[in-house]
Amino acid sequence: MVVPEKPDPYWELLSWEQVDRYPADVILYVGENPLESGALDDQELWSELPAVDAGQVVQFNDKWPYSYVFYADALQTLAEALDEFEVVSKDRD
Repeated sequence: MVVPEKPDPYWELLSWEQVDRYPADVILYVGENPLESGALDDQELWSELPAVDAGQVVQFNDKWPYSYVFYADALQTLAEALDEFEVVSKDRD
């Protein structure tokens, strides 16, 4: 997990220009898959991210219903996707 330099309390707000501040092996997206849609293809910064270059983006549903069964299924699907990914960021400690 990436830990922000100055968490407030658990995250840090970053502008698009700062998206590469922290190395990321995986990018979670909400909505349409930016790799499939090509929506961010013209954004040089997006294309240079190690996770994007490796195709390691996975959907994250931020509007899950209140159901333990649904949460378990959704988290299992996410865990399986994450399990297949590799460390691709260059600046790892």
